[in-house]
Amino acid sequence: MPAGRPTVMRDASILIPYAQNNKKHPQGQIDHIKKSIDEYGWMQPLVIDKNDVVVVGHGRLLAAMEMGIEEVPCVIADDLTEEQVRKYRLLDNKLSDLGEYDMEAVQMEIELLNDLELATLFDIDLTPENEVNEEEEDTVPEDPKIIVVEKGDVFQL
Repeated sequence: MPAGRPTVMRDASILIPYAQNNKKHPQGQIDHIKKSIDEYGWMQPLVIDKNDVVVVGHGRLLAAMEMGIEEVPCVIADDLTEEQVRKYRLLDNKLSDLGEYDMEAVQMEIELLNDLELATLFDIDLTPENEVNEEEEDTVPEDPKIIVVEKGDVFQL
């Protein structure tokens, strides 16, 4: 197993985004990354090649640049071939997509945190089941449709 590579600080302005990067980073995602960097700091370095081209971490680099961060932590993958760099770039993005969330566990964590922003990201409703929505309470229900039952109809309970 190869040994880990050291993390070095690099001037963000000299890093070159890969022109054919396969992952799109909408502004909403960048905003979440910026918030994460603000709250937790840098937890994951960028990976760059020997020519300062970003291999992985394009979203983090975009967030850092918008935040005015001048130096970013990087791992330099200078021992990989061009083919290995291309493959790693694709795999890094795709491998995280192959996992699945345990939504029960996610919901429990989000409920413990009571974090509306996280709940929204995971499409989880934090409204307690027994809480009455005041708007719904004031609305008049529609008239039920007339249901005609004929002799011989079968109902499944």
